[in-house]
Amino acid sequence: MMRTLFFLTALLCLAGWAVSVFMYNATDLIHSLLAFAAIFIVMGFMGNEQHGPISNPDLF
Repeated sequence: MMRTLFFLTALLCLAGWAVSVFMYNATDLIHSLLAFAAIFIVMGFMGNEQHGPISNPDLF
C-alpha cells in the first residue's frame, strides 16, 4: 500500500515536471518536482522492507 503511494506521488511529480518543462518562468518548480520524484522513487524501492535489525527479534 505504502509503496504504491510512493510511486503514485512520484508519477504525479513527474507529470508536473513534464508540464512545467514547457513553462519558461517555472524553472525552480521543474527542478523541485524532479528532485521530489527521484526521492519518492527511491523511498518506494526501499520502503516496506520486512527484514532488518529492528524487525528481527532474534538479535536482541
